[in-house]
Amino acid sequence: MASVASLHVYPVKSCRGIAVGSFRVTDTGPEWDRRWMIVRPGGIFITQRSHPAMATIAVAIDGSKLVLSAPGRAPLELPVDHAGRSWPVVVWRSDCLGIDAGDEAAAWLTEVLGEPLRLVEASACWTAVFPCSSDNARQRP
Repeated sequence: MASVASLHVYPVKSCRGIAVGSFRVTDTGPEWDRRWMIVRPGGIFITQRSHPAMATIAVAIDGSKLVLSAPGRAPLELPVDHAGRSWPVVVWRSDCLGIDAGDEAAAWLTEVLGEPLRLVEASACWTAVFPCSSDNARQRP
């Protein structure tokens, strides 16, 4: 018999995950999982493959705040439901809209990772790339 040794969600794609005892499943998958991603100014997302230092960025959800921390840096706190400019971003080969988390987040990520970057809320992207709704599950054999 198989057993689950641990569960993790990754609120910011390619940054450190959060160990959880359980999670709610939403239309985009596990709650909080890959809700945000880091993109270059042209909207192309980045991962640890090209930016291994992303593994040093710890992520926490503290009530209504997203908290990012990295060695030697003050933590960055943002509202989980931040408003911002909506702009086109690219995930793998799919285009979608991301909601920018603002200049403070961009400055923090740029300082930590050493190049101009933006943080975007991207839950709509995962619905487009990997549909996960209960309707889709019922349609599959």
